Amino acid sequence: MKSVIYSNDDMDLAQEKSFLTEANTSMIVKSDQKKSIVFKIEDVDPPLSDNGQAIPLPENSNFSRVIDNILETLKKVNPKFVSPIIVKAWRTHFNSPQCISILSDMFWYCLVKVDKRQGLKEYKKELLERVSQNYIQVFVNVPMNEKEFFFENFFDCIAQGVFYSMFFSYPKSRTRLNSEDFKRKLFELVSKSITGLCVKNEGFNNWILDLGAGNVLQKDGIEKAVKLPPIKAKGKTRRTLQQLRYSPMVSRYLHSKRYEAINSVPTWNMRYTVRNLEKERALDERYAYYKKLAIDTERKNKEREKEFQEMSSKIEEKLKENHRDYRLFVHNINTQTQKFIEEGASDHANKLISLSLLQKEDKRSGYISLF
Repeated sequence: MKSVIYSNDDMDLAQEKSFLTEANTSMIVKSDQKKSIVFKIEDVDPPLSDNGQAIPLPENSNFSRVIDNILETLKKVNPKFVSPIIVKAWRTHFNSPQCISILSDMFWYCLVKVDKRQGLKEYKKELLERVSQNYIQVFVNVPMNEKEFFFENFFDCIAQGVFYSMFFSYPKSRTRLNSEDFKRKLFELVSKSITGLCVKNEGFNNWILDLGAGNVLQKDGIEKAVKLPPIKAKGKTRRTLQQLRYSPMVSRYLHSKRYEAINSVPTWNMRYTVRNLEKERALDERYAYYKKLAIDTERKNKEREKEFQEMSSKIEEKLKENHRDYRLFVHNINTQTQKFIEEGASDHANKLISLSLLQKEDKRSGYISLF
């Protein structure tokens, strides 16, 4: 790719549009040598290689921040990366020119593959050829005692690097990039290209991309379920036959060099079960629904128990008050009865008749006696 000198007016235009994000434009050079500011992944014209060299990442891909975020994910998923020595060694190897070339070529390969660009068969083949050669160089350069922890999550690190670089480079496509469908396709494509197996463990859910305000890839809490989601299983569990010999990168390299010893390693066949992600997701949703239902039931049970205790206390206090009133009433009745007995029935009757006659007389005279 030939270098292009941009005018001051062009640079000013790019700076005026930098408000969208801190690093939001991807400068590419088309065949007519005109600069284009790209905000969407759909508008990218994949650049060609210069003398067979790896195609560099977009200028705004923020490679240093990409490395930092990959390390944060590794510290989360791999307990070995609590050691500063391992972190330093991994950073050294991943920052090697060969590893950077792998990441940049896989960036453009995934872009044309996941975005379903047509008519680029030779372009994709050329990218994979360079990736395989650089992969062998990286494997040879990494010391034997460091190979295990470096290559243990290698395909995941490359997938993260590709995704983070796209996220920084194409801000207007971030909604699409952050979708589960896009991340799954990217994750499975990189794992298939590097390891030969299409990994379906949804490892992209562990990715950490911190733009300064926390992980922007983190999912929100479980949404409130309106109804119980159905489980839709498509057919029986599928088993696949996989040939184990070389990884695609090694196999491509050996075939390109035409080594005679390519057949020295025998082929092993392994049959494995392909995960039914739709069924697993439906089961997860059902489990989440029941878990939320159980939590809500327990919370409502505690609230009703508290209301019952409060109501029971009020009823008990009312019963005690009624018992006190009852005892006082019985005491008054007994006192009056005892008084009547002591005064005599005839005297009490005369007193009542006198009061009755007095009240009638007062009514005729318009005066109501209070006695």
